[in-house]
Amino acid sequence: EKDRGKLQEDVRALQERKQGLDLKLKQQADIDKRIRQARSAIASAVGRVQEYRRRIGKYESTVTAYAGASADIKAHLDGLAGQENLLDKKRSDLQEKTNREHTLRTENDKLKEEMEELRKKVDMLSEGEADCPLCGTELGVEGRIRIMKNYEKEALEKKALFRGNEEEIHKLESSVKSLKVEISGIDKAVREEREQWARRTEALDRDYKDAQKSLPDERDALKKAEVELQQWSDALDAEVKNREAQEAELVGMPELDAKLTAAKKEADDIGRRLEQGRQRMGSVSEKLDRCAGLERA
Repeated sequence: EKDRGKLQEDVRALQERKQGLDLKLKQQADIDKRIRQARSAIASAVGRVQEYRRRIGKYESTVTAYAGASADIKAHLDGLAGQENLLDKKRSDLQEKTNREHTLRTENDKLKEEMEELRKKVDMLSEGEADCPLCGTELGVEGRIRIMKNYEKEALEKKALFRGNEEEIHKLESSVKSLKVEISGIDKAVREEREQWARRTEALDRDYKDAQKSLPDERDALKKAEVELQQWSDALDAEVKNREAQEAELVGMPELDAKLTAAKKEADDIGRRLEQGRQRMGSVSEKLDRCAGLERA
């Protein structure tokens, strides 16, 4: 009976331990849920940290490159200023040649009138009657011939001058035409390139200001995300260690089940043998009682 009592205590102890392990087994589901939650949160935090670092890197590169990019733009604009100076010179040259062409045309118009007037005078003198252009007296044959020769000489000089002007006008026309084409091309190229660099300057300044404005917020957000990441990482480590510790305890659960089953069986066997003993003792006692009765009779 004493052995049975001790065995029953052992069974109760094993049962209590079994109940503790069963509870830990149920708790593992909660631990696994928290582990999944922590891993999901870590993945999200890692993504945010990477994105913040990417944006910070981009903004820092923008700020760092601003001075060099500004100098590059200034160099190109200085080059455009040289082109614009060249354009101004060509425009000035065009204006000079245009003015010269106008002057020559005006001069030739005047030469035409003067040559026509000289031709009329020569024609009049060739008719045989004419007065002196200075004193108004009638001219003789020699006088007319001398004056005609002077008029003809003057007409030839004006004609030569007229032709020289015409040749220069033709050259000027060709030069003016070429200059206009060249000026138009340079002007278009300079305007387009200046507009292009103006847009680049605007975009560069906008990105620089945006980077300077955004960097403090991005860095603050990165710090918070890194803190959150560390917190979730610590929580995950703790849950993993907790699970590993419980798994270490649960490793002995099959052995505990076997011991509990064996103890229960042994207790049951002892109980059965005790019951059988009590039954035999009862039967012996009954026989003894009958024998005692017979002796008294």
